Amino acid sequence: MICPNCENHKQISQEDFDKLPFELARQLDCKTTLKNGDQCTCFSLEHLDKETLHEVETILDKS
Repeated sequence: MICPNCENHKQISQEDFDKLPFELARQLDCKTTLKNGDQCTCFSLEHLDKETLHEVETILDKS
């Protein structure tokens, strides 16, 4: 499930996610816990700061 904050986020594809080093990929997830106790399942570039976003985009552009 996705939290209300992530409803309009474009999620990263599994293919692109797999291209990223673990340290970067783990920063893509939303840190919100839902009311039922589950973690939000949104993995989006919108969760990154500008510096990390640039690093991720550089990796994805090369592939």
